[in-house]
Order: sequence, then C-alpha cells, then structure tokens
Amino acid sequence: MLRTSRPRRAPRQLVPRPDPLSAEAAVILAAPDYPRHDGPFDAAAAQRIRREQARQRTPVVTEVAQRLGVRAAKEDLASVPVVRVEAEDARDDAFALYVHGGGFTGGMPRDMTAVLMAATLRIPVYSVDYVFAPEQVFPVALQQVLRAWERLAGSEKPGVAFGVSAGANLLLGAMQERHEDGGPLPAALGLFSPWTDLSGDGDSRAFNDGRDPVLRWSDQLSLAATAYLGDVSPREPLVSPIHAAYGEWLPPTLVTSGTRDLFLSDCVRLVRRMRRAGAASVRLEVWEEMWHAFNTQPHLPEAAEARTEMRDFLLAAAGVAARP
Repeated sequence: MLRTSRPRRAPRQLVPRPDPLSAEAAVILAAPDYPRHDGPFDAAAAQRIRREQARQRTPVVTEVAQRLGVRAAKEDLASVPVVRVEAEDARDDAFALYVHGGGFTGGMPRDMTAVLMAATLRIPVYSVDYVFAPEQVFPVALQQVLRAWERLAGSEKPGVAFGVSAGANLLLGAMQERHEDGGPLPAALGLFSPWTDLSGDGDSRAFNDGRDPVLRWSDQLSLAATAYLGDVSPREPLVSPIHAAYGEWLPPTLVTSGTRDLFLSDCVRLVRRMRRAGAASVRLEVWEEMWHAFNTQPHLPEAAEARTEMRDFLLAAAGVAARP
C-alpha cells in the first residue's frame, strides 16, 4: 500500500497579544485577595468588617487624594449625607452624583473611585453616604440615593451619575423611581461592574467564582445579598435591575466590566435587556482579564484608560468639554 507524504506544516508563529496584560495587573491576578466570612453575618460582624476596611483603605485613599490635589467635604442634600469630592481646579458648570460599592453592607463615600473620578472628570462629585445592611435593608439606601439626585437635579447645571457594583445597583433603582415620578434624569449613566441580579443567576457567577481576584459569590456576596434583601424577593426590579422595564427614557449608559468579573453576566444581560427595550444609547466595554471594579486601582494602566473612557462618555453627554 502506497503511503502519500503530507507536506510538513510550518511551525506555528506566536504573534504579540493585541492587548497585553500590564505588569501591575499581573501582580494582582497572581495574589488574589477575596475575603470569606465565617459565622453569622449580623450587624456586629458587618461593623467589624467596616472598621477593618476603613483602617486599611483610608490612608491609601488619603495619600492618592493629596497627590492628585483632590479635596473632600461633608454636605447635606435633602437630609441625605454626602461627601463633595473635587479636584482643586474643578470647574463648576456641571456635577456628578456617585454611589459607591461595598455589597450594600459597607464601603466609604470618599473611596478610591470617588477620588480618581473627581480628578479625571474635573467637576464636583457628590458621593452619597447611604446606610448599610443588615442594620437597614431595602429600600432605605435606594431612597437616599433618589433624594440626593432630586436635590441636585434642581440645579440648572447639567448632571451625570455613576456608580460601582452595589452602588450602580442603587443608582439604577433610583433612576427607575425617578422615571416613574417624571422628574429630570441625568444626562448620562456610568456603571462600573454593576451588580444587577441578587438571585445568584448568571454564567459568570459560576465560572468566575475564584477567577475574579477581589470578589467571591460563595461565603461573601451571597451573604451580603441576603442581608440587604430583608423580606423582598431577589427578582424585585428595584432590588435586581436586571428585571426592570427599560425603554427610550433611559439616558445614554456606559457599562464597564472584564472577562474575570464575577458580575460579567450581570453586565452583559443588563445591556442586552436595555437594548431590547429600545434604550437609545447603551455601550458595554469588556476588558480582557480584568476583574470586578478594576477601575478602582490607582496604579493600573487599564483602570486609568477605563476611567478616561468613562469621563469622555459622561462629559460628552453633559455637553462639557473634558480637560486633559
């Protein structure tokens, strides 16, 4: 039997990656830091975690704020405490509402995102100092965000709004309520890794649990969701905005996520639902190998680029020129 010879294949050529991972990102991926919680997650446990987080994070945030020339001052908006965060050379012809993350159970109004985005936007950023679960459950924090926006929207200046993770959830809930009331909405919405489904559904909730270097569903976020819900179903649209009724009323929206984000499915499903409902302008930016809320990292090149994209998107919608 004759055997025909096949031409030998040339060695496979390795081509440079189109978006190589930065050295800073590689360090974070190599040393994941996602805490687990053992025991009951009650008010005492939540308060202990908040104190420890504040002890660790406050000095770092303060150092970055001083280096970037960002100041912060407490204010009150319709009986809602906020922190006004702004760069020293901030313009005053527009404003931004910000809702921080923390799984509904913690976080700080003057966090890294507030400082970095204030330095990037160069407009005043009003960060809502909302109440936490399990001491206060849905809908108290959402109502605080809504009241803060209603107070700011009374200004004649253009305003935008952005949030991170659970904060983006609260922001979307407040916008649903605002739409029902018929009041003015922000010129644009920015959502960094929004947590839009408290039920635990979504493909990335499974395949990124353990791949996301900063967040886990098991023994962490599942407990926070239960603490915030109280007696409400996780499929309530004001609790899980993935189930909300969107439409043409929705302002232009930019959603940022990453392929390792525990909430990547939350972001993908949210954008698809918004587009199917006829929302006029919705963008989804997914970053290769990035994780949950990677935008918060002050020394990460990918994070700086994502924040710049968000700045350009928000300010363009508000009709304000971005500063270099």
